[in-house]
Amino acid sequence: MKKIMFNEPFGLQQATFDGVKGMTRRVIPQCILDAVPQYQEEYYAGALEHIEIDQAILNMVGPEKMFQQYVYQVGEIVAIAQKYEQARPDMNEQQREELTYADMKHLFYRKKKLPGFKNKMFVKAEWMPHHIKITCNKVEPLCGISDEDCLREGIIDTGSGGGDGDIGDLAVLIWYLIGLFIEDPVTGFFVLVVLIVFLLIRRKIRNKKTTDNTYINRQVDNQANTDATPDRTEYVTNIIHRFDPDFSSDKFIGFAREVFMKIQEAWTTKDWKPIRPFESETLFNQHKQHLDEYIRLGKTNVIEKIGIKHCSLHDIREDGDKEVLTVWLNAVMRDYVIDDTTKKVLESDPNRDWYMRYVMVFNRKAGVKTNPGKKGNTTTNCPNCGAPTEVTSSGQCNYCGSVITNGEHDWVLTDIHSRT
Repeated sequence: MKKIMFNEPFGLQQATFDGVKGMTRRVIPQCILDAVPQYQEEYYAGALEHIEIDQAILNMVGPEKMFQQYVYQVGEIVAIAQKYEQARPDMNEQQREELTYADMKHLFYRKKKLPGFKNKMFVKAEWMPHHIKITCNKVEPLCGISDEDCLREGIIDTGSGGGDGDIGDLAVLIWYLIGLFIEDPVTGFFVLVVLIVFLLIRRKIRNKKTTDNTYINRQVDNQANTDATPDRTEYVTNIIHRFDPDFSSDKFIGFAREVFMKIQEAWTTKDWKPIRPFESETLFNQHKQHLDEYIRLGKTNVIEKIGIKHCSLHDIREDGDKEVLTVWLNAVMRDYVIDDTTKKVLESDPNRDWYMRYVMVFNRKAGVKTNPGKKGNTTTNCPNCGAPTEVTSSGQCNYCGSVITNGEHDWVLTDIHSRT
């Protein structure tokens, strides 16, 4: 597996994790451009800005050969490079054990930690917990990039102007001030003072916009409300009705929303019991491992002010003896980490909203039908003995011992991850 790095100081790495950034760009290598005669002619003629030159490069080199020069290919899964100290909390148990062993071995021989702890250039791709999938490659000129594409790259619209127009206006203003100083020094000095005050105030307002949570939250809310997420609920429901006529999309979407909310609450309360009836054993163990790590470190991942903006059925398929139902869910929330003792904020900002897109995957045994007498999908009673749900850590009913979180009786959540 290969790895890819995103800028941290400008927030592009976090924007990728949050699903805000879904596009990245790489400059076409000079060796390819030099192989195109028309490029050389246009370059030396000073007409490199013409959009036609980019199409000429594609026509003469060919898209296949062009994309072979890129590091990443369509369909490839790529690891997002993080420093080990950042990635460690999200690693699985095996990755953490391998990292610990390698670090101890390196420490023994070198008397210092692995280079990847502080520099993500030296990390191993297979140890990275976050991945992206390359879905498309294309060639386009810089002057052809739209504002929408810029926002997809994680750039925040601050509402300010800029560009060559500002530079030209500034040159005109300076020339005007020079002439004014020559003709009337007193008036010129007064105008200069007013201009400096105006520029300082303008700069302060711009800086406030880029750091003010109210402005950022408004941008996040606008993105959430305008996100054109496809709703395939009706299509998926029609397929399910062929083999399960009593299935209700409204009830299931309500169930998915409830499961999502309980998972977020569990992160904050650090209590894994409420989510146990809804999750498969594998997913539950992963979440419990993360929760136990926070407890061990004396930290709490606070997730609050959750607003679900979209929830719909996206896909239904069979996988062996299982039926797999996929749900797409978008939500705005506040997500930050605090110290349990001092209550000091350690990560993120408690006053900033985040817009997240999730994929929730539910499984049940093929052939299982919806119980028409059941009010919803909420697991409040054991489907085997009917007793109130008291689920052990192994997913068994506390009364009859039946395993009720393996999809044998109803839908259970087997995976939840962010999507881009």
